[in-house]
Amino acid sequence: MVKWRRLEGKDVHNNTLHRWLAWFDENSPPDLISEVVSMDSAIYEAFEKYEEAKKDQDALRTYWAHRKFEHDQVSRINFAHDKGFSEGIEQGKEKGLEQRSIEIARKMKARGRPLEEIIEDTGLSPEEIEKL
Repeated sequence: MVKWRRLEGKDVHNNTLHRWLAWFDENSPPDLISEVVSMDSAIYEAFEKYEEAKKDQDALRTYWAHRKFEHDQVSRINFAHDKGFSEGIEQGKEKGLEQRSIEIARKMKARGRPLEEIIEDTGLSPEEIEKL
């Protein structure tokens, strides 16, 4: 809807998608909604069903409860995805640093550097260095 609202050349007379977007946009003026409803039989049917549904308060409450549930589900999924993505990046960084330390320790060990120096420079334990 953001792109639709920013669009300069809206053409509800020749573009079906523009008619639907105008109808769905809660910021559309009532006269535009009336015009769009009268131009397109599918939008007219949707409008009629919407008007009928508005009369049934129980159905309307159920509809909005369902919409809220769907939005909450999307929010939970997005939160979990973002959190997992962030944690994955941190784990990847840690793993990368660990691999780099092992690589440096191997080179230092191959050059015959003292164990204490390797521990100091890489942060690896003596057991980890001995395994290399």
